[in-house]
Amino acid sequence: MMSNINNIVLPGHFNPKTDKWSDYKEQLLCALDAAGYGEQNIDKARSLFLSQCGKETYGLIVSLLVPHRPTEVEFSQILQVLDKFYEPEINEILQTEKFHKRHQLQSESIQDFVAAVSLLAVKCNFSDLQRQLRDRLVLGVNDVRLKRELLRTKDLTYESALQLCLNYQATWLDLYPDTKVQKQTPFHVSEPMEIGRIKSNDCRHCGKLHKTGERCPFAKARCYFCKRYGHIASACAKRLAKVHQTTECGEGSLKSLPEEMLGVYNCGENNLPVIKAEVRIDGVNLSMEIDSGASRTIISEETYHKLWVTPPPLIPTNIKLVTWTREPLKVLGLANVRASLGGKEAQCELLVITGKGPSLLGRNWFKPLAIHISGLCWTYDELTSLTNKFPNLFKNDLGEYTGPEVSLHVRPEMPPKYFKARPVPFPLKQQVETTLIQMIDDGVLTPVKYSKWATPIRVVKKEDGSLRICGDYRATVNVSINTDTYPLPTSAEAFAKLSGGRVFSKLDLKQAYTQVKVDKETANLLTLNTHMGLMRMNRLAFGVSAAPAIFQRLMSTAFANMEGVACLLDDIAVCGKNMEEHNGRLCMVLGKLDSMGFRLNFKKCVFASDSITFLGHMIDGEGLHPSPLKVKEIKEKPAPQNKVSLRAFLGLYNFYEKFLPDKATILEPLYRLLDSKQPWMWSVVEQVAFDKAKVFYHRI
Repeated sequence: MMSNINNIVLPGHFNPKTDKWSDYKEQLLCALDAAGYGEQNIDKARSLFLSQCGKETYGLIVSLLVPHRPTEVEFSQILQVLDKFYEPEINEILQTEKFHKRHQLQSESIQDFVAAVSLLAVKCNFSDLQRQLRDRLVLGVNDVRLKRELLRTKDLTYESALQLCLNYQATWLDLYPDTKVQKQTPFHVSEPMEIGRIKSNDCRHCGKLHKTGERCPFAKARCYFCKRYGHIASACAKRLAKVHQTTECGEGSLKSLPEEMLGVYNCGENNLPVIKAEVRIDGVNLSMEIDSGASRTIISEETYHKLWVTPPPLIPTNIKLVTWTREPLKVLGLANVRASLGGKEAQCELLVITGKGPSLLGRNWFKPLAIHISGLCWTYDELTSLTNKFPNLFKNDLGEYTGPEVSLHVRPEMPPKYFKARPVPFPLKQQVETTLIQMIDDGVLTPVKYSKWATPIRVVKKEDGSLRICGDYRATVNVSINTDTYPLPTSAEAFAKLSGGRVFSKLDLKQAYTQVKVDKETANLLTLNTHMGLMRMNRLAFGVSAAPAIFQRLMSTAFANMEGVACLLDDIAVCGKNMEEHNGRLCMVLGKLDSMGFRLNFKKCVFASDSITFLGHMIDGEGLHPSPLKVKEIKEKPAPQNKVSLRAFLGLYNFYEKFLPDKATILEPLYRLLDSKQPWMWSVVEQVAFDKAKVFYHRI
C-alpha cells in the first residue's frame, strides 16, 4: 500500500558542491521507500527523481545517457551512471596516504576527529582496521599530554584509547569551560581578518597564543639568545629589539642577521609585529606570515628540508616570482600539499624558493583556507551581499527610468531637417551593424520607413574597444530646440560635498542618457539615418545639447538631501567618515537608483576605497590631489610644434592650476606666443618656460 506522496519529504535538488552523492542517494531511496516505491516498483520512482534533482543534475544525466533520454532507461541505470560519475573507483594507496596524514585540527573535537578518521579508513580496506584506527588516534591527537598518556597505557585497544580521549576531553572542559566554544588560534578564521585590529595576546614565554587556563611549557625554558630563563628566543625582548635596529651592513654581515631581518620591514620604535598563523602542512605544524601582497604561498629551501623527514617531491614549474623591488626569485619547484587551518583543510600548491627567509602564506591559499581580509576595502563576500541586496541594479540589460518621459520642444519657426546617412569606414562596418542591432534589441532604436527628421550618426570608440553610436545633432536638433538652462554643478561644489570623507565609493551608470525614455514626438525628432536605414531614437541621446541639463536636473533632484553624495551627470561619488557611515549612505544611494529603474556598470564602480578618481582628481582622506594619469600625460608631453598643439598643452596644464603657484609668471612666454600678431618661433626662452612648467608637475 502506497503512502500519500504529499506527506513524504524528498531530499530536493542535488548540489554536487555541497552534497555527497552516496548520502543523497541513500536519503532519496529511503524517501521513495517510505512513499511506497520499493524494490518491486522502483522504476516508477524515476519521474519523481528527475523532477526533484534540479536542472544541473538533470542536464548531467542527459549527457551521460546519450544517445538515450532519461525517460527511456530504467531508474537503476540512472543511479549506476551517477555512481560512476560522482564516486569513481577509489585508489586504496592514495586513500591510505590521506589516512596516515590525518591529524586532529586545532578546533576539532575528539568525536569529529574520530568520525573523520573512520570515514577515511573505510576507503582503505584495511585487514586490521581496529589497530589502524587505534594508531591513527594515538598519533593524530594534538594534545601532547594526552598522547603521552595514551602511549604509557599497556595493552591499549582502539575502544580503550577512544574512551581515554573522551574522558580527557570531558575533564578538560569541566576545568576550563571557556574553551568549550572554540580553541584560540592566531586569528578567528570564521570571521574576516581585520588587519590593524588584531589584539596581541601572545604569551611572554613563547610568543604564541594559548587557550584559557593553559600553562606555557616554556615558562622555565632558557633562551639561547640572552641566556636567561623564563622564555625562548622567539619571545626574547632583546632579540626582537635587535632585529628592528637599522644598521649599514654589507653582504657578509647579512648572513649573521636573524631570519626576520631578510624581509621588508618598517624600522622604528612603533614597528608592528607580523601577522602569523600556525598552519598544518601534511601533518606538520609550520608558523607562516600572512602576506596579502604575495600572490603565491612560499617556503624557503631550508624550511623545506627541515620540515619533513621525507619531503614531498617537487614538480618542475615555469612560475616566475619577483620581489617588491623586481628582483627575481629562484623557484626550485612546486609541491602539492594538504594544508589545514582553523578547521579548514584543502589541497594547495606550495612553492619552494632557494635560500633562507620567512614562510609566506599568500593569496592563493586564502580562499581554500577561508581566510578573509577586511579593512578599507570590501571582500568578495561583501560585494556579493551588495549585489544580492540590489539584484536589478547590477543586471546586464539596459535600465529604464521609471519617471516621466522626456520631451524636447522645437521652436515654431524651425522646419524639419533631414540629412542623408554618412558612409561607415569598412573596417568598422561589421561592428557598427552589430551595435545597431543590439540597440534595437535593447529598445533604444526602432527601424522606421519614413521620418521628417533625420540625423547622421557618429561612431565613437570607447576605451574597452566597444562603440558608442550617437547622432551628429549639431546641424539638426541642437539648432532647432529650446535649450534647457539647468546649471551643471562646478567641480568645486562637488568636491565640497565630499569634504571630510575617509571611505569612498564611485558609481557609474550604464549608458547613462539611454536609460531615460523620450515621448513619441521627441523620438521622431531624434531619428538617426544609418546605412541600415532610418531608426527612431526611443531614449535620450548623446549629442543632444539639452541632454546634460535634463539628466543633471533628474540626478540632482534625486540626491538633493543626501549628505556625502556628489553627482555630476552619470558619475556619482559617495563618502563617509568611517565604514559604517559610508555603508549607510551607499545603501541609500543604491536604493534610490534601484527605485528609479537605473542600471550600474559594475566593472567601472569602486566600492569602499580609501581613494577614488572623480572629475579628473584623486580624492582621499587627506584631501584633493591631481590624477596620476593626467600628471603622467603632462610630464610626457613633447614640446609643441605649432600654436594648435601649444594651446592644447596649456589647456591640459591649466586643468590643475589650483595646485600650481606662480603659474602666470612661468607660462608668460608661452601665452605671448599665442598672440595672433606674433609669428610662431619656438626659441630657447619658450623651451625654458616649457621645461620649468613641467618641473612643477614633477613635484606633485
